[in-house]
Formats: sequence, structure tokens, C-alpha cells
Amino acid sequence: MTASDRAGMTVLLVEDEPDVRLVVAMLLRRAGLTVLQAGDGREAIEVLEAERDAVDVVLLDVLMPVMTGPEALPVLRELVPDLPVVFYSGYDRGEVAPLLSEDPPYTSFLSKPADQDTLLAELDRAHAGRRA
Repeated sequence: MTASDRAGMTVLLVEDEPDVRLVVAMLLRRAGLTVLQAGDGREAIEVLEAERDAVDVVLLDVLMPVMTGPEALPVLRELVPDLPVVFYSGYDRGEVAPLLSEDPPYTSFLSKPADQDTLLAELDRAHAGRRA
């Protein structure tokens, strides 16, 4: 997918670390994406309730205070059942695997840090799975 293909795509970025959230949001915007942000799972639910028609894919941290990504996922899916979610974690997948939902093509996993190309490719793949 090219930057022009992504021009209408909106990502809900859910990350509890403000510095990480700032950098990832900047990378996504530079690639032509619209970015909505939340600092934890509860905030993500609030943002999705308000913007459910706008959000195309969620980039969801796994471990966060207040409400983790895996705790938020069922509520997010209740709001938008076919919403693509990319779990994004600094932990190895094996360490957090017991917490993760296994419902491809709508859920995938990406390790932090990921370079811009890898991050965009995973978001593109998740978004394409929803449209298929």
C-alpha cells in the first residue's frame, strides 16, 4: 500500500508510554495515516465509542495500567465486531501469548520496536484482511 492508498486510513493507537505513543503517532502520520490516540484500554474504548465509524485498525499495546489490551479487546470487538487489531508489545510473543486472542485475520502481533516499514506493512495487512 502506498502513502496515497493510506490517506483515508485511521489508526487508533493505544500505548501507555507517552514518548512511544508520540514517536509512533509521528511515524504513522508521516506515512499519511490519521491517528487517534489512547493511553490505555479504557481510553481506547471511549475513543472507539466516539469514533467507531472512523477507525480502520487498532494498534494495541498488550500490557498497560488501568486496562490491558487483551482486557479491552472484547469490548472493542463488541463495538466493531470486524475491527482489525494489531497487538504491539515490547515483550516477546511467547511471553504474552497466553493473554492474546487468536482470531485471525483480524488480530495479529508485532514486537516493539518495529521500524516504520514493518509497522506499516502489518497495519496494511490487518486492514486488507478486514476489507477482504
